Amino acid sequence: MKKTRLVALVALVAVCVAGWAILGMTAASDVKTQKDTVAAAEYYRGKKLFQLSLQNYESAIGNKPSEALYDAYLATCKEYYEDCATANVRSVEEDAYAAAVAAYPERADYWEGYAALYYEDGDYDSVVKTLKQADAAKIAFNDAMMQYWNEAYYACNVSGASYLTVTPAGMDGAYLGWDGEKTVLFSSSDGELLSQDYAFVGPVGQSTVVLCSDEKGESFAFQLSKSLMVGRFMAEIEEGNGYGDGLVPVKLKGRSDWCYIDLDGKEYLNGYQAAGMFQNGKAAVQTQNGDWIFVDQSGAQQGSSYEEIQLAENGAWLVNGVFLAKENGVWNLYNENGEKQGALDADEVDLNRGSGLAFAKNGKWGFATNDGSVAIEPEYDGAKSFSGGVAAVCKDGKWGFINGNDTLVIDYLLAEATYFDANGICPARTLDSDVPQMISWRVERS
Repeated sequence: MKKTRLVALVALVAVCVAGWAILGMTAASDVKTQKDTVAAAEYYRGKKLFQLSLQNYESAIGNKPSEALYDAYLATCKEYYEDCATANVRSVEEDAYAAAVAAYPERADYWEGYAALYYEDGDYDSVVKTLKQADAAKIAFNDAMMQYWNEAYYACNVSGASYLTVTPAGMDGAYLGWDGEKTVLFSSSDGELLSQDYAFVGPVGQSTVVLCSDEKGESFAFQLSKSLMVGRFMAEIEEGNGYGDGLVPVKLKGRSDWCYIDLDGKEYLNGYQAAGMFQNGKAAVQTQNGDWIFVDQSGAQQGSSYEEIQLAENGAWLVNGVFLAKENGVWNLYNENGEKQGALDADEVDLNRGSGLAFAKNGKWGFATNDGSVAIEPEYDGAKSFSGGVAAVCKDGKWGFINGNDTLVIDYLLAEATYFDANGICPARTLDSDVPQMISWRVERS
């Protein structure tokens, strides 16, 4: 019995020793396997057998990833593409960078390299997507990444327009196009907003109401949001501004003055040199003596008189909660109640459409905030206020676009430029064209 127990004990010890030996051999084998795999990857890389090299790097990373392995892996991918620039190889490189940034999201150079792939291929949507992910990972953009961002995010296409002139229509994304005979109101995204062309089409006012006149001398009022005619009257309109508070300012054929009419054609106020849209119960008008004042619907003056009041394209005097008026030769910014918000030392101004208004001083244009503070010093030959995060600027007779950091994001390739709308489209004219064209963003700007 004792002998049997002894034999069993010896056998157990032998098994344990064998097990320990096996475990030790396995561990040593793992270390050796990864070392050998990396060595094989380097060997095949030196022989330009890139597929085999990458397979070995992937195996090594799978065993135990490290930044050093990813560095070598990405470098090999780059050499592979330089040697064989195909879509399949590029796809391998993209997958490698995707894995690298997932494993080490704090590595800015990985994100830069990842974005660079798409930038080199002209895939601007992917550039923007990748850099947005990098920003979410709290990566500080270096110069190269900022270049990729600016060139991708602000990249644009140019398409032809079938009109001789294109002007903003007072509603974001709406334009008046003139073909030499008739005017059409159209959207930058959906095409025509009216079913036919008219001799005159006015800008869009409140409730998306627009006035137009045909060649027979009849005028109509349409509510675009409902595709409904809401007014019709016998009076041919030559000029007009936007409908507001039940009235619309017009200049009728055969008359030298501006007046206000309702949608039935009834005249309320007249005798003005210029007249803007009613907003919040008052409108800006220019009297016969040249002064600018605010009037209510009875014609009574409201508040002070000014040398000039800046109006938007649809005749609105209040834009983004402020209005611009000149007093004693100085442009001032006021709130709706006429309370002064700041002064702007400017010879000319472009009405604020976005977050920064353009102004000119001594022949050069810059940008200011709504309190009159200078945001970008006057340095341009021409400028339009910011819209869509960018502003058109002119140098040496050519127009381009800058962002809020005064960085050029669309080169000086245009003969004329205006504002980007909510659809990411801007009427402009290229240097080789005599007619307006529509510039649109090449990427989804969200």
